Amino acid sequence: MATVTLAAAATLALAACGNSKSSTSSSSKDGYTPKSLNIQFVPSSNANTIEAKAKPLEGLLKKQLGIPVKVTVSTDYNSIVEAMKSKQVDVGFLPPDGYVQAHKQGAADVLLMAQRYGIKQPGGKNTDKLVDSYRSEILVKKRQQHQVLQGPEG
Repeated sequence: MATVTLAAAATLALAACGNSKSSTSSSSKDGYTPKSLNIQFVPSSNANTIEAKAKPLEGLLKKQLGIPVKVTVSTDYNSIVEAMKSKQVDVGFLPPDGYVQAHKQGAADVLLMAQRYGIKQPGGKNTDKLVDSYRSEILVKKRQQHQVLQGPEG
């Protein structure tokens, strides 16, 4: 199921390539037609594990798209951002902070977003509702007088 989901995601992500033209593509009346597709993942856990799970996507997309597809795992999200910016990578699976950095540099736009099960507060119990947002906290040392922090957004 995860491979099918990744395949669907990457196939849809291919449509995002329509905004740029490079030497590895040609134009048709239907829009952008790449000659190859480079996909890169962030090593959010063991890179070998991610690569082993992502490799089936490479074969599936080659078969479905009829073009060479290369799936790799970067050393960190900064290298994906740089690779996308220099048009070395067509599709990057990025964490939120990596996407923000890539977007600020004009290297990426959101095409697909992961969804996770929500957490009900108070108590921290999982829900069966899928959400596309993250919950975060700002923790500070305990002091006698608290200062109000204004301005954190997003």
